[in-house]
Amino acid sequence: MIKRIMVIEDIDKIVGLFNDLMKESAALLETLKKEGVGNVIEKEPELLNRIFDIGEGMGDLPKMLKDGIGLINESIEALAGRYDEIKHVLIDAEELGINIGFSDVPIGLYLQIKEGKMSIGLGELDEYTLKIKDADMPMITKLLTGELDPMEAFMSGEISVEGSAGEAMKILPLVEFIKKLKG
Repeated sequence: MIKRIMVIEDIDKIVGLFNDLMKESAALLETLKKEGVGNVIEKEPELLNRIFDIGEGMGDLPKMLKDGIGLINESIEALAGRYDEIKHVLIDAEELGINIGFSDVPIGLYLQIKEGKMSIGLGELDEYTLKIKDADMPMITKLLTGELDPMEAFMSGEISVEGSAGEAMKILPLVEFIKKLKG
């Protein structure tokens, strides 16, 4: 029990640090845009070295993304093993492939349901049922966690889709279940 609590506390700490880092990074980037990076580098040449340091530190980002996605996939598998409701949604969905193209980051994700299992990965599926386009990462996160109703987002034009939206409706019970789990 002690180990479990420590893991939860560690995750909470990391989430807090990550959120703080994101807020501080956004503020810094906004300042650099406003001031003009060229102007700042001219006044503070050391900034260029620091920017290169950031670039070098990002070398671990692909592995971190891959590991994070692996953790999400393991979590989905564990939930499907624990909750019949999820297992039935995945089986009823039969085969479903959703490509997600972000408007704010140059990466894509896919969500695939096949043979009663769901996986998420980087990139795009060659054969897909639906492609979600023109949505930023926070909006996609809200869609997948049930904070934003997918039909409402589509009808309001917040997201655009290509392909069979009707087929994608098969995943709505899973989104609702995740929303219920989150409380």
